[in-house]
Amino acid sequence: GDVIEVPAVGPVLDPRPDPTGQRLAYVTDEAEGVRRCQLRVVDADGTDSILAGEDSGVVWGLAEHIAAEEFRRHRGYWLAPDGRSVLAARVDESRLPHWHLHDPAQPTSPPTSVAYPVAGRPNAEGSLHLLDLDGGRVDGRGDRETYQAWSGK
Repeated sequence: GDVIEVPAVGPVLDPRPDPTGQRLAYVTDEAEGVRRCQLRVVDADGTDSILAGEDSGVVWGLAEHIAAEEFRRHRGYWLAPDGRSVLAARVDESRLPHWHLHDPAQPTSPPTSVAYPVAGRPNAEGSLHLLDLDGGRVDGRGDRETYQAWSGK
């Protein structure tokens, strides 16, 4: 087939085509000039839709810090084999302290704020959700008492 440019909203993180090759899923942390993390899907015809997204402090479709650093899981969403749904992680980082990182090569740029878990303080609170492209949603349920690392306790 032909190679086509697929338009996207905001900076693109972790783009992946669905197994059928009909659409592309990606995460963006900025939409319409507002910082918020969204999981999006764009069809080959350029139709872009939000699968999940909330206000600042909640991340959809990305691995949170502990998953990435300690468990080496760098993905936060998985496309179904038929391309009609996505299993996505929702991570609430609102309880975490923020560290402000400066770029010494760009001293006039504003610092980047990063939610970072600190020993003895709460972790991010995560959950899994099955998102259908037609708007359906199944929220995952787990044993939060047994698996406290995932629940953020």
